[in-house]
Order: sequence, then structure tokens, then C-alpha cells
Amino acid sequence: MRRLLRAGLAGGTIEEPMDTIEQPEGHEPQSSEAATRASLATRLLNKSAVRDFTFAALAKRNPDLVRKFTRISSGFYVEMEARLRNAIVSHVQNMPTSGKTIR
Repeated sequence: MRRLLRAGLAGGTIEEPMDTIEQPEGHEPQSSEAATRASLATRLLNKSAVRDFTFAALAKRNPDLVRKFTRISSGFYVEMEARLRNAIVSHVQNMPTSGKTIR
């Protein structure tokens, strides 16, 4: 399957075959909505690292509570994931548009 590059030049349209981009049969490019859903399905946080850090923070706050709490709910992971995603989106929206590095 060959895709065509359409470039509008001075009121006209030029179609050039692009042999460098080959798409597998039956593969359609993802819409931005589908790409967003796919990125949301990807976990950003390592569950075991979150668990270890949470219990370490709990031990620092009150060592006696570590023996009391032994499990972390799935809702906790979902909430922490959502907070991280929101923090990243907020940071990206507030950064300047110049430069090449996200700081």
C-alpha cells in the first residue's frame, strides 16, 4: 500500500508517492482520541515501587502503623496514577513554548 503526500503549493495540490512509509495491511493510523486512550492504558507507576515507598513513608511517620497496614488497595494505585498524570499535564501546560527541553 502506498500513501500519498499532499502539499499545497501556490493554490495547487501536488501528489507525490511516498515509498518510505509502508503501513501493514489493515493498519489504520490512530486518531488523537485513540492515541490518548492508549496512553491512558499505559501505567506510569511501578506498583511495587509505589508500595515500598508508601510503606517507607508510613514507617517514617509512625513505625507502629507499618505492622497494622499490610496491603494497598487498587484504588490507591489508580488515585496516585491520576495525580501523577494531572501533575504532568499541568506542568506541560504551564511551561514556556520556547526551547527543546522539558524542564
